[in-house]
Amino acid sequence: MFWERFYSLCLEKGVKPNSIRSSIGITSPGAMTYWKNKGVIPAKATLLAIAAYFNTTVEYLLGQSDDRTPPALPENEKSAPMPDGTEAQYSDKVIRVAGLIAALPEAKQAEALRYAEFLAQQPD
Repeated sequence: MFWERFYSLCLEKGVKPNSIRSSIGITSPGAMTYWKNKGVIPAKATLLAIAAYFNTTVEYLLGQSDDRTPPALPENEKSAPMPDGTEAQYSDKVIRVAGLIAALPEAKQAEALRYAEFLAQQPD
């Protein structure tokens, strides 16, 4: 079920499965072959990354639900106090990225932060 849903989402988005490997944190070139040919389910952190990439849920990817829409967070969970005492407002995407990074091991969190800092310095 996982591979079928993953592949279908790739087709809908117009991307090939291997072309999104780096976007979802997969370094092994053979990982997707295992998913497809052996029915292997990715690790939790990878499932979360895939769900975020396709703006869906892990439950949908695993066939546990046909609802593809991730739940929206309540408005009171979309802000955080800043050091200067003001409240910063965050979109659902920013909150999902933070959740994905939090699920990574500490070394990968540092790598994700460096990559985010790199992206922030790039021109639009």
